[in-house]
Amino acid sequence: MKSISEIAKKLDITYQAVYKKINNQLKTELKKHIHLQENKKILIDDEGIEIIEDSLKTDNFRVNNQLNTEFITFLQRQIEIKDSQIDNLLGKIENMQVLLKNEQDKNKLLLTPKEKKAWQFWRK
Repeated sequence: MKSISEIAKKLDITYQAVYKKINNQLKTELKKHIHLQENKKILIDDEGIEIIEDSLKTDNFRVNNQLNTEFITFLQRQIEIKDSQIDNLLGKIENMQVLLKNEQDKNKLLLTPKEKKAWQFWRK
């Protein structure tokens, strides 16, 4: 059997957290595992300590699971934002390609037939 402070040290939690488990969350489960000394010091047997330890593991699992869910949601939102940015950039690239094609077509029209022959001459 161990005292509240010994349990707190063993489980690496505060003594207040141990009291909270005893008084609120595990009151009925721990009832038969709590023993009072004559000086009113609370002692908990090994089976009771295991119940508290299992409860902490369950609590940690829930917290980690919630954090993982929130992190996944955050990452999904980031992916949506990046996809939107990529779509926006692709639209701009397409517009630039159209403008470049139009500019090239205009330049072709500006060349007179003589200039075209001159350019062909220099190619040889």
